[in-house]
Amino acid sequence: MSPMKPSSTLDLNKNERSLLLYLETCLVDGLGRVESIRMNKTDFTIIKKWKNTKFIAFGRLRFKAIERLRKYGHQYTHYVRLSEEAWALVHQLRRERSDRLISKENVRLIKEVIKIEELKNKEFAKEKVTFT
Repeated sequence: MSPMKPSSTLDLNKNERSLLLYLETCLVDGLGRVESIRMNKTDFTIIKKWKNTKFIAFGRLRFKAIERLRKYGHQYTHYVRLSEEAWALVHQLRRERSDRLISKENVRLIKEVIKIEELKNKEFAKEKVTFT
């Protein structure tokens, strides 16, 4: 990613897309709390770039908060907030993912229907049909 904010999903590489989707999930499902145990060095490098361009806000939780959350079985260590640009891109990423999955499912279903029709045709061809 360039030092500028990404303006299209085409500006994001695979790692950046994956990270943005993860951070969005943390924000929606975890109230913005992030489990850094699920991240790697590359993720933190990307986050540093995004923070510098104000694409996201990201930081460490206070120690007391981390300790309190651990009592409930969570491993949250950081927080995240998305800029309007990040929200727009992550929404676009979700739509693209949905379209891909739906397309794959439709292809699978069509192949399944074709197999069923082929089996029916074979069964029909085996039967002795007489017309009166």
